[in-house]
Amino acid sequence: MSDSSSETEDFGDSELGCKSQNGIKLFNKIQNKSRNRKANKKRAEARTQDGQAEAYARAEATDHRTGVFSAGAGAGVAVVNGDDRFLELKANADAEFGLGGAIAEAGVNGAAYRHQEKNGNSGLSLSLLEGSIGGGVGLGAGGAKAKVDAKVDVVHTRIKFDDDVAVDARLGLNASTGAELGPAGASVSFLGFGISVGRKTGFSFPFGEFSLNF
Repeated sequence: MSDSSSETEDFGDSELGCKSQNGIKLFNKIQNKSRNRKANKKRAEARTQDGQAEAYARAEATDHRTGVFSAGAGAGVAVVNGDDRFLELKANADAEFGLGGAIAEAGVNGAAYRHQEKNGNSGLSLSLLEGSIGGGVGLGAGGAKAKVDAKVDVVHTRIKFDDDVAVDARLGLNASTGAELGPAGASVSFLGFGISVGRKTGFSFPFGEFSLNF
């Protein structure tokens, strides 16, 4: 493990169904920036590659020294050929506590095929035969969350314009159920039928989803 002064990486990943729309993490991030102190981070990471097969695992815990504490872990395996990934499986979880509240999220995602192209902070991804399940619970000044996402997609496309703006489109089966509420937006869904407004704005049905993230 090693010490670092940088802020913890956000292990939340929208592909895994565990990226928050409520404001808990946003409030905690503002808390960190307002006090501008060096974080104490402990991190462990392992990665191995045998031919085109790749596997990794990582974990970290951070005392931001601002009253915010966070931790995350992730692991994954895939067969890699340039920008193409086959038989990919990945999982991650994260939790944090601060003035914005406490929140814990986790998710698992797998895809038979995934193509990814990146250009700085922008990029494009196309996934075929993808399945994901994830969710989380959280409560505090930044909002509330109690949600489970469960999706099986024939095709999933994502266009990312920068760190904050992306468009998602899915065609498949969706049984997501739950709700989120906070300054960053709100969403509600039941067995795949849902609507969201705010940083993520879109709609979903049991057979697909379209959303704009910003």
